[in-house]
Amino acid sequence: MADDKKKKIDLETLAQQLHPDTIIEKVDMIHDKSRESYKLEKLRTTDYDEFRGELIKFIKHQHKNIYGNEMDDARAFHVAYKILQDDHRGGGFVGNFKLARDGKMREVLDKILEAQKDEHREAYSTNVFGQIDPTDLDAHTKIAENFIDKYKSLMGKGETYTAQQLAKDWQLWGKKHAQYTKLFNDDLRKYKKAK
Repeated sequence: MADDKKKKIDLETLAQQLHPDTIIEKVDMIHDKSRESYKLEKLRTTDYDEFRGELIKFIKHQHKNIYGNEMDDARAFHVAYKILQDDHRGGGFVGNFKLARDGKMREVLDKILEAQKDEHREAYSTNVFGQIDPTDLDAHTKIAENFIDKYKSLMGKGETYTAQQLAKDWQLWGKKHAQYTKLFNDDLRKYKKAK
């Protein structure tokens, strides 16, 4: 009986840690606060060296403010490059360089910010799920059932998961939870703007 009570308390704690409000507080708000403190000197970059330098400066600023330690230039550029290269809608890295030359450097940095928040949400969710003993399929299944109930309206057509599937693959679960939390937060922001 004591084990059941302890397990229940642990599951409730995990559910609270995975609540969108908690994730907003522990992830989104710290990224946004750091972004607000960043001083972008110019909206338009005149050449590639200036663009590259601004990317490095921004990534290093974010990293130091969020994680509390330094990042070297090579790693900072790699992070920015990878994020922007994966932005296929924006034309990849080159398309974003052109955007910055057209006076939209803030838009480029906002894309990086959102990608970093996505990655951090996924890491946070995976870490929370990773607190459950990986061999405790019952605990994973109970959390997964709660997750499916909460987010089924946000799941895309044809995207169905059973609680058992998610319980067996908590890394997939962490990724999906981060995606659905972002969708939930986006919907909440739209609702608040409309009010």
